[in-house]
Amino acid sequence: MHMERYTENKTSGTYGSNVNMEASTDVTVYTSNQCLFCEQALHVARQAAEKSSMDGLHLHVIEVNIDDKPSILEEKRIMALPTTIIGATRIIGIPREDELEQHIHKAILDLS
Repeated sequence: MHMERYTENKTSGTYGSNVNMEASTDVTVYTSNQCLFCEQALHVARQAAEKSSMDGLHLHVIEVNIDDKPSILEEKRIMALPTTIIGATRIIGIPREDELEQHIHKAILDLS
């Protein structure tokens, strides 16, 4: 089964070549126990975080299960699950690992 992905990036601009290797960022994955694709999205996020940590970047993968707090859907404007948020980027569906790594590096650059 193929699942469409939607990526929204709220920032634009040019980034310098200096990367703050001490910077850390969060990768938040919104999930539900009833979601067929959420575990896979969480797995991809963890793999990307592990690979990024080998590059010296500090990343925290946070799972937010909306079953525990359904009101978060409206608060965070979550339209579908899984939704992965990295900095100003929102990915709906299962992200590709390379796509996620690009957004992680961009988020780290935005912190620099």
